[in-house]
Amino acid sequence: MATLNTHPAPSAALAPAEQPITYQSRRGGVHRVLLGVDGNGVWVVYDVASGGEGARRGLLVDRLLGDQEKASEAHALAVDYAACQSAFAAGRRDELPNPNPLPRATRVPHAVIARHARAATRRVAADARCAEVSPPAGARPVHRRQPSRTGAPVAA
Repeated sequence: MATLNTHPAPSAALAPAEQPITYQSRRGGVHRVLLGVDGNGVWVVYDVASGGEGARRGLLVDRLLGDQEKASEAHALAVDYAACQSAFAAGRRDELPNPNPLPRATRVPHAVIARHARAATRRVAADARCAEVSPPAGARPVHRRQPSRTGAPVAA
């Protein structure tokens, strides 16, 4: 029986690489669907088998090329991909939803996937920090007088 394990969209508390999205293939193997950020800053989604020969490399499922693509879009794509794969494995679909997601199947070494997953974790953390310090849209900047470096009082 095929199973699908997904969790909520990315947040600062749980980075994309740490959010398990898994499904069970028709052959019974467990696959992890992972998010990453490649060297060009593009969000990517990978399908990684849990064991056997395929475990040395993962399949590049998709690259999100839009300038405004965020972790939430990558996470949604990963969840949808895993759900479709799970449905196929369970016999609820007659064919693979996307047997060859890119023009040609691209296998990626685990070391590269791990590097991209770490980059995704850093990106989500940086985005969360920016969201905490960014003023709301339309807000006016607040200028505060800083004390002088010598400790002398600042004239008002």
